[in-house]
Amino acid sequence: MGHRRRMKKLEEQQKRLEVDKMKREKRAEEDAAKREKSQERRERREERARRNQEAYDQLSPEEKQKATKLTRIIGAIVAVVILLVIIVSCQGGKDDTSSDAPRATASARKHRTPHPRAASQEKQETQKPAPEKHLAKDVQKSILANSGYKRFTDACGEVNWICVINEVRDTADGVVTVHVQESLSKDEAKDIAKKAFSFAGTDNPDLRWVAVEDTSGGVQGQVQRSEIPILNR
Repeated sequence: MGHRRRMKKLEEQQKRLEVDKMKREKRAEEDAAKREKSQERRERREERARRNQEAYDQLSPEEKQKATKLTRIIGAIVAVVILLVIIVSCQGGKDDTSSDAPRATASARKHRTPHPRAASQEKQETQKPAPEKHLAKDVQKSILANSGYKRFTDACGEVNWICVINEVRDTADGVVTVHVQESLSKDEAKDIAKKAFSFAGTDNPDLRWVAVEDTSGGVQGQVQRSEIPILNR
């Protein structure tokens, strides 16, 4: 097995060497072709320059003087044309910038200055009353006050449904959630919700729903105000 692996490695190495050799040969051919094309272009330029020089040498002194003047005139014209193009390009860039400035200013003004109606609507939304965040505290106070305890733990050994309450939290307008420290069935959770409503509903007319959440982290029972007979007389 070791001999076969060595042979296989040697074959793979040989293939890589052959591939590298082919790549080098191809690059050498490409470089040679580039050098040949470059040499051809250089020879053509030299041939044109030689012919122009021969033609120039065959001119008379007057014709040479005229050709020199013509060459200078053509060079000056080309320089002027290039300069005009540069000037026009610069002016065009300035005009574009100046024309964009009002649009940019208007766009910025549009973003800075809100529409009166939108501003009014935003103001109304800002002034919209927040949910009753104090309701849970009031419900908690009512349960303790009407049961005669200062803390929920004070009821342990006497009133179990109060003892197991951990806290009362605001859930939404008119809705509170009673959190208990043990696992409850749906009936047990609903019974605690009814008792909490009975103890706190009279003192808190804004209270509409009481939900009970146990240690599972989910609401096991909930009761609405209309389900409490004592509050609907």
